[in-house]
Amino acid sequence: MKRSSFIILTILIFANSFAQSISISSFKLLETDLTANTAGTIEKDQNGETAALIKVVTTQTGFTFDGGALGIVKTKQTPGEVWVYIPKGSKKISIKHPQLGVLRDYYFPIAIEAARTYEMVLVTGEVKTIIKQDLGAQYLVMTIEPANALVHIDDKEIAPNNGVISKLFDYGKHTYTISAPLYHTEAGVFEISSNKCEMNIKLKPNYGIVAISTTPEEGASVFLDNDIEPIGITPMNTRKLSQGEHSFKVQKNGYLSQVEKYNVIGDGSIQQLSISMKQNFGILKAAIPNGCVLYVDDEAKDVSEWNGRLGEGVHIIEARCPSHRSNPMRIEMKVGQTLSMDLPEPMPITGSLNINSEPINAKIIIDGKEYGKTPMIINNLLVGEHDVELQLGGYNKIKRTITIEEGEMTNNYLNMTREEVPSSIVKTDALNNSIEIKSSNSENTITIKAGTQSINMVFVEEGSFRMGKIVKQNFNDDREKEHKVSLSSFYIGETEVTQELWEYVMGYNPSEFKSKNSPVEKVSWDECQLFIKKLNQLTNLKFRLPTEAEWEYAAQGGNRSMGYVFSGSNNINEVAWFVSTTGRSTCDVKRKKPNELGVYDMSGNVQEWCQDWFEHYSAKSVKNPKGPKEGVLRVFRGGGWNLLSDFCTVVNREYARPDTKRDNLGLRLALDNVK
Repeated sequence: MKRSSFIILTILIFANSFAQSISISSFKLLETDLTANTAGTIEKDQNGETAALIKVVTTQTGFTFDGGALGIVKTKQTPGEVWVYIPKGSKKISIKHPQLGVLRDYYFPIAIEAARTYEMVLVTGEVKTIIKQDLGAQYLVMTIEPANALVHIDDKEIAPNNGVISKLFDYGKHTYTISAPLYHTEAGVFEISSNKCEMNIKLKPNYGIVAISTTPEEGASVFLDNDIEPIGITPMNTRKLSQGEHSFKVQKNGYLSQVEKYNVIGDGSIQQLSISMKQNFGILKAAIPNGCVLYVDDEAKDVSEWNGRLGEGVHIIEARCPSHRSNPMRIEMKVGQTLSMDLPEPMPITGSLNINSEPINAKIIIDGKEYGKTPMIINNLLVGEHDVELQLGGYNKIKRTITIEEGEMTNNYLNMTREEVPSSIVKTDALNNSIEIKSSNSENTITIKAGTQSINMVFVEEGSFRMGKIVKQNFNDDREKEHKVSLSSFYIGETEVTQELWEYVMGYNPSEFKSKNSPVEKVSWDECQLFIKKLNQLTNLKFRLPTEAEWEYAAQGGNRSMGYVFSGSNNINEVAWFVSTTGRSTCDVKRKKPNELGVYDMSGNVQEWCQDWFEHYSAKSVKNPKGPKEGVLRVFRGGGWNLLSDFCTVVNREYARPDTKRDNLGLRLALDNVK
């Protein structure tokens, strides 16, 4: 049952429209009134003289009076009047009321004499008293931290709203209990009265956070208690942990697993835990023959030279090259040992090619390398497929893929046909943009004018190649299947799209590293599509992103490929800006050596979006593949200014959401054959 009480409200009602709520309508001497000089109603002032009496006529009560320096002798409330005794000679009086206000310094219009009675008529507002019932309840406003705490008041659960409870409670005392995981429970009593009750309660933590590091190296996986998934990599801070003992296990390749028991203090502090790991590896420094790949225990490691860790025990190492017989070696590694060695070169497996043409004296180019002129027998060709090209002025090029067998002679006789190839053609489109096509037997490029901008596109002649080769398993998924890809001719950008071209088309430059001749970066796949759409409106052409297969074919040098690991060389420093040559930002295009086609920066500087959705390769041969019809991730290829050499090979592939933006990710244009 709710208790109730009463609230007394005093209301002032003005009796007139005057600004002053107390005023005097008259003041006079009552000639015949002897109250001031009659026994029983006489009052003496401080000097012993009989005081004068003012009868203040009013229906209100609660007045106080101030006579100034001479003071007030006495006041007395009578029905309809207030009797105010004052000393003779008083000049003024002030009247005060808590609701009606103040009348200050009223000067008497006549002289005040001893033992005389006067009348003062007051005009005031009216004070009425209203009694209102109190319901016996008031609000509790309780702010709680943490906001997800569980609250019980009088044994009933009450759900906070963002950590705040605002609710009416009956007058009286109430109990509360507040609890939350990883915090100490708090209980107490609060009392509700006529005023709002406000409380701020912050639970004391019953958890700790552990900052875990490992020696002699960081980068170890951390497992908590019985978890089968790691909670992080050192150095790291754990989540909030309950007070008490916890188990921390650290694991890292090359080290023995280490388990530490640690007592977490539940005061909300960050505690430091350093775990020492025991080494379980030795170091192998292996020099690898040019063009080969190091395999350790049948796992690809690296090219050129490898400096890495091997676990204690026996390992099989070898240098593998296509169309070569390798020489496996057995080594035994001990903990703490450093072993340096040069791997023997694999033995080449060869055959011969007998090639002739009509007419003769055609230039013979095999896998991008010139061998001489027809007719000719070429010995010691590596077994396997080779791209053969014949070139002769005034005749169409002939391209064939031939297969060399071990110890066998392969014969090829080819007829060449004449073709008139103009040395220069200039076309003008509807928007008055010029397309200059420069052609020769060894070169085919176009220069496109878009307003003030020139776009150089390099012709990539049709052909086929092996896609999906694994150079280093650490960075290429072994689920990728090597397969044959055939492509029609197309054009690819001589350089990555520069910031100057992007800003001319789009009106803004999003790049982190501003330089007009550097590649544009921090552009998503979606933004690239909008850029290409606007560029096509300017040029009346159909630019696009290259497919992933087109990108890799062009990066390998097309049908002029020399089989380099990086685009244009086995020495990455000749062709790429990567972490060891810059490490700070992108660089201007065309400052490194181009590849076999005359295309720049396909290894390093920025990675480049491709058109395809990502999926793993299959082993099936394909022609002009465009990737899956739908997906979640888009492919990008090539290395970047801040990446290791392993990411800069022509076969390395990566992928991300199409809205991804990075300061090492840009684009390169492609174009179908415009002839």
